[in-house]
Amino acid sequence: MAGGDAVAVHHTIRNLLADYCRRGRLQPELEAPGLLRDLPGPEGRRRPADVLVCAGACLAPNLPDGARPHRLPRVALDIAVINALGANHWQRTFQEPGRAAADYSDRKRRFQDTARKCRDARVDFIPLVFEHQGARLLRALRCCMPSLPPIAEVREELLGRIAVVLARAKVRAVVRRRRVLPAPAAAQQLLASAVLEVPPEPHGL
Repeated sequence: MAGGDAVAVHHTIRNLLADYCRRGRLQPELEAPGLLRDLPGPEGRRRPADVLVCAGACLAPNLPDGARPHRLPRVALDIAVINALGANHWQRTFQEPGRAAADYSDRKRRFQDTARKCRDARVDFIPLVFEHQGARLLRALRCCMPSLPPIAEVREELLGRIAVVLARAKVRAVVRRRRVLPAPAAAQQLLASAVLEVPPEPHGL
């Protein structure tokens, strides 16, 4: 889609999240296969996790008898980036900021009953939906290793880097399309004046 822009920004955010999960020793795995292998046919080959993490890998709590748990919980992070002002989302966006991302997250949970099927496979399915316009829906990743800064600082740093990824992706898309369909001369002059801080020439005023 969009000349590869959608795939590129999706993979960049996926890899960035995986890097932070690796820092938190959450054992991330990209596009993990076989999560739904017990389901018949094509359903068993689906890969609902862009990033699969082991949520208890950091500080797994002991059981009452002092033993370690037999199986650590797994979390499937499914990443999506939407245009909140696009044809399918703009009405919800105008009703409430961030509503389009929240609705899309619910839609991904319901799609082909993915959330329930993951739950049956003992995997927590969490869609992470970001908007090109800057709003986001993100559950905190509990990578609370003592060597890392407080989780709030890590979270803000991560969200800041994702915001830069989204902004750069939009700029690249605009620049490439401008080469195909040049903007009017007046618009180009206004853009140049904004970037170079050069006052635009008067137009008959």
